[in-house]
Amino acid sequence: SLSSFAISQETCPEPTCPSIGEDEVETGLTLLPVPTNCNEFIVCSRGIPIKMNCPATLDFNPAINVCDYHRNARCEPCEPEKTVESSEDA
Repeated sequence: SLSSFAISQETCPEPTCPSIGEDEVETGLTLLPVPTNCNEFIVCSRGIPIKMNCPATLDFNPAINVCDYHRNARCEPCEPEKTVESSEDA
């Protein structure tokens, strides 16, 4: 029999922008961290994620929504499980 499996990336959640209704006014700016890269963050524009980067030596600090020194941001990047495709003939 042939068995195959894939390890999903459940361990690192994807940032999700809140959805904005057509008639709703977007109040404020939603910024989200990127779990796999401390230097990146997401700006939500009417529910659409736009990936941005902090300057090279800084990390995104989600506590205060700014690019900050690594020691202040205290970001530990999430290491996703590599997607492993395996096929075994038994």
